[in-house]
Amino acid sequence: INRNGAWDFDRCWVRIRIAKVSRASGSSAPAAGALDHFGSRRVALYGQVVRAEEFGVQRQRLVVCVRSKIVRKKKSMIFRAINGKFPLISVPWDVAWEIPGGFDLHIVEIMEWRGSDLPRGRHVEKLRMQHRTTDASIMYAVQLSLNFYDWDSCTADAGCPSPNPAGKPQSLQSPSVHARRKDLRNSNMKVVGIEQPGWPVSIAFSIPPDDTAGLYVHIVDINEFLADPSQANLEDVARQRTVGVWMLDHKDQPVHAALPLMRSDVERQLGFQGGMDNLALTFSFKVDKRSGEIRMDKCCHFETTLHCDVVLAPEEAGMMIVNKSSGDDVGQVVRTLYEYVLGLEAFAMASGDAAVLQQFDVDFSKAFSTGNNNLEPECAPLLANRIVSGCSLLVNRYAGLTLAQPGIWSKVLLPAIESSSTLHMDVHPSIPVYVQGKPDPIIRSVIERLLCRPDLSQRDSLCVQDVGQAVRGFLSASGLSNRQKHCLQSAFIRRLRGALPKASYKLMSCTAGPPQGQAGQFECMHPQYAGGDLFECGQLFHISAPLQSYLDILGLRVLKCMLGWKPSAPHLLMSTNSLAEVVART
Repeated sequence: INRNGAWDFDRCWVRIRIAKVSRASGSSAPAAGALDHFGSRRVALYGQVVRAEEFGVQRQRLVVCVRSKIVRKKKSMIFRAINGKFPLISVPWDVAWEIPGGFDLHIVEIMEWRGSDLPRGRHVEKLRMQHRTTDASIMYAVQLSLNFYDWDSCTADAGCPSPNPAGKPQSLQSPSVHARRKDLRNSNMKVVGIEQPGWPVSIAFSIPPDDTAGLYVHIVDINEFLADPSQANLEDVARQRTVGVWMLDHKDQPVHAALPLMRSDVERQLGFQGGMDNLALTFSFKVDKRSGEIRMDKCCHFETTLHCDVVLAPEEAGMMIVNKSSGDDVGQVVRTLYEYVLGLEAFAMASGDAAVLQQFDVDFSKAFSTGNNNLEPECAPLLANRIVSGCSLLVNRYAGLTLAQPGIWSKVLLPAIESSSTLHMDVHPSIPVYVQGKPDPIIRSVIERLLCRPDLSQRDSLCVQDVGQAVRGFLSASGLSNRQKHCLQSAFIRRLRGALPKASYKLMSCTAGPPQGQAGQFECMHPQYAGGDLFECGQLFHISAPLQSYLDILGLRVLKCMLGWKPSAPHLLMSTNSLAEVVART
């Protein structure tokens, strides 16, 4: 598809050519006359891009391509971008040159792209992928394909300062920090992390030692480290890269290939490690003793210093759940966490929270409940990953509700008069908001067919309960093992996620004043799930992975400001234009 010269992240002007209304039978017809509310939800608009201009993010010029299989003439070669973001690219070719291999990857620089014509480019390099010997060698192609900002350094560690030789941030020994923080190192509670080997560990969990039922979720306090003036370069690199990428193989096992957000030794220094002390931002959630429901209306966050007892691989943590009596105190914490996550899942599904379907695989068949005595050891990693996904959803939901108040963002953003950029952008006070995409008639029809419910075409909206009913229907077949049930429902949920409109961060204008409440005791409203609408994920803001995403760092920075912390170093403040670029690249 030729996008008429429109690049990713461009601001576009579109001329609407035709509008079609999808009928219940699956056919479509041109719209004629006025439409009611129900009919307008089924209108698809078709148009043409008439103008596009660079906006927020610099246009990608270097593209990883494969050569077209058909060579019609040797004076020009046709290449296809592997990321699917460009039409076919025409490259002038000297007949004396060797024809590029059709089974290799090539780097092509786009030189010109006007109107409806094919982009014209020049051949830069062939990557000789058939000769690669390690997983890491694929990173060069991935960096270009993702438009990674410092791809030409050929190493993800370039430009980052050396870590503190003592192995921990200087701020850990700062008396002023200890005066503000709550010290949990002598609280007699076990702090447990769960993560894939070799990946940075940003999140850990613990159960409060007092009698009141509750849950602590700890996120590494990376902003305390970045506040050091000597880390300005590290802050700049993380802001430009925006996200880190870690690779898995076809068996969902980690491989030695990654594009980290920060250099690997800094990640190890700041992440949770067994037997080490850490600075963290801790989120406290109350659990109803009768129903097991996690009370979102009784949660708060505060700064802590804690001791991480152990970081478990998913297989280890899962086996503690399967065996039910292993792991001593650590195993008891893991099993309690799993019980809490099961309660969260049940309550969220009953409330119609669509975010649960998008964050992790719901156990519709109850095959992985702790009351099942037939759990296979092969299911162990799945059980542990559910703990991480469930607790991450909790803190992301809390952050979404808390950070939706625009006044608190003023402490990390420069005034609009100080913002400047070489790119054309509007300058106005804005905050990043996680927004669910709006469904069109094609998306609705795909989901209706996926759910095998023709009657849904007569309804104004689809709900989460419709998904649960469909999944439980095909899982009720006899003779299915727990593993088979998981594979079936996972394949179904992946297909559903692929059909749903994509959620993303966008900048929204803000005019409201600062929130009311005392530092450290800010209570959020109970989340609203929009009546169980499948296309509404509620308020979310991702903060659970600050070692993988810069926007997570920024969200935690705002939450720290609510506790009285001030980003005194100039490099911690952002202009509106810089924030817009971070949001666009996330």
